[in-house]
Amino acid sequence: MRRFSLRPVLAAVLITVFASSARAAVATASASESDACDANACYYMAIFSSQVPLPAGQEPDLLDMSKSHSFARFMKWSFDGAAEVVDINWIPPASHLSGEVDLFDSPTVEGENQDIFSALDTAQRLGRAVSIWGPYAIRPELYGRALNQRDRLLRHDIAYDAIDLLQRHSPLGASRAPADRKALNCFHAISDIDTVSSGYLKTYTANGEAASRLVAQHLKRWIVGPAQFQVNAAWRMGLYQHPLFQWRLITDRSADLAAPVPALSYDPVYSWENMPTD
Repeated sequence: MRRFSLRPVLAAVLITVFASSARAAVATASASESDACDANACYYMAIFSSQVPLPAGQEPDLLDMSKSHSFARFMKWSFDGAAEVVDINWIPPASHLSGEVDLFDSPTVEGENQDIFSALDTAQRLGRAVSIWGPYAIRPELYGRALNQRDRLLRHDIAYDAIDLLQRHSPLGASRAPADRKALNCFHAISDIDTVSSGYLKTYTANGEAASRLVAQHLKRWIVGPAQFQVNAAWRMGLYQHPLFQWRLITDRSADLAAPVPALSYDPVYSWENMPTD
């Protein structure tokens, strides 16, 4: 006689309980917190910066600016436990090796969108200071916008230019030469996920930490619930797989999100952190 096993039954029960618990948590959360979820998943965002370490209060010079970078990860965390990530790490060719860009002599070029671990590896290898804003719970719509932007970058509808003032509003299209195509630098590739709600973010000479802070503040309207570190999201994002997180070498910039965005950071024509401590 075949022996009856309870294992499949128990496995099915556990899966059902897990899914029900996740949905119940969303149902009992505050209205603002539940806005980070739809019927199938919850959504999160983390924004990063890397730059040459500077003494407190010292502003970066032009050489330091060429070694600064901004990048971001967005995540869809399904109730069945699956996680999908969208990375925006927009760089010129070979920048992941040198860790710097030519600010003035480099022409508009085809960009490369790599995963965030490439940027973290470069920062670790070159001794750069890395900061993080998030992960924050966000509205599902922002994840969709990030996914669309990532796809535009991968299709080469957008080129790369460190000084993108002249081409930021140019037409999209991989069939166009880079010089005739929309071009963005690393932080505008993130901030321009949303140009409808708040207009085009202007960063002027901001770079590294300062630029990433402005990007986080620009996208703040999409953050739901308290702007605080989501430790489970950080694990699901895979952030703790990297040594910089394991060794706690990432600087928490959560308080910066509450600071007001300078008025000059927006074009008047278009008008609109957190790491565990233990």
